[in-house]
Amino acid sequence: MDFNKKIPKIIKITVIALLVLWFSFFLMEKINLTTADLGRHIKNGEIILENFSTEILKTNYYSYTHADYPFINHHWGSGVVFYLIFQLAGFGGLSFFYILLSALTFFIFFDVAQKASNTTTATLVSLLLIPLMANRGEVRPEVFSYFFLAIFLWILWNHKEDTASSKWLIALPFVGLIWVNVHIYFFFAPFIVFLFLFKQFFSAREDKFEKIKELIATSIFTITAFMFNPIGFNIILYPLNIFKNYGYKIIENQSVWFLENLGTTSNLNFNLFKISFILLILSFVISFVFNKKKFSITLFSLSVIFSIMAWLAIRNFSIFAFFALPTISYNIRNFTPKKTKAFSTFFDIFFALLILIVSVSGIFQT
Repeated sequence: MDFNKKIPKIIKITVIALLVLWFSFFLMEKINLTTADLGRHIKNGEIILENFSTEILKTNYYSYTHADYPFINHHWGSGVVFYLIFQLAGFGGLSFFYILLSALTFFIFFDVAQKASNTTTATLVSLLLIPLMANRGEVRPEVFSYFFLAIFLWILWNHKEDTASSKWLIALPFVGLIWVNVHIYFFFAPFIVFLFLFKQFFSAREDKFEKIKELIATSIFTITAFMFNPIGFNIILYPLNIFKNYGYKIIENQSVWFLENLGTTSNLNFNLFKISFILLILSFVISFVFNKKKFSITLFSLSVIFSIMAWLAIRNFSIFAFFALPTISYNIRNFTPKKTKAFSTFFDIFFALLILIVSVSGIFQT
């Protein structure tokens, strides 16, 4: 029962549109300026554009007692974007922009998931993960990282599968140029390229050396693009130093265990995260047992990194869920028996029911 073959295209489009719409509904909430940093981001953009001030990029600008203390404003570009949108359309426009970019991010990850499996599997896994993907409903700079991660994964996956021209790789350094100026997760760009490059070294394809050269060039140009920022080389090393003098603890940077011990886990999708994490592990284990040749070391490495990040800081629940979508989808199709039509249909139905049950129970427990 392959959804990609059995269901008319119009139905597929409708299902995907409904998924995107449902994902968007989770993000339709009022902006809480007391808990979010949106006001500061907008003010950053105003100061940069109207006063042409560089102090806000490198100093603790808003401090009364330590205004000259060195500080790297790694997301200054997001403030500029938010300020321009705010000037044009107010808070409503900012919310619409955030939802639109987030929905596009989900669609790109979903497209990778259905190419790695099929539309049926990707849809079912999405039903489980969408509430977790939309865990960060406030307008924040990290939305750019989610979007750029989706672009990197989509281009690199299609490059690996030969479903898109190698010319798409040219876009990645330009994405890196923007990324380094809008959010600190830019360092994931060369890391993801490296994982796909590593995979090519063990490929049996005749054109693997051509692909290796293309990926090496992409990584070099992407890292070079990072240097084009108003802060300089210090921003490249900032991800390694950001927590060395953070000053105080905020809830979004705390681990799952820490918050559980405090009893502050309500309404934070903790249960859904644990269910998704367990399903992710099981999908890898069973995939490895049933079909070692198709086991993806690239997706496994990404899953390890983003799982650790999510366990150590709940702000990373969303990024974990985005990458879990194509990963779980790929693993499910990897270990689904294809020897007979009857077996294939049975396993499709079995996993459909399993994921639906887990999805419903997970949502009611969040």
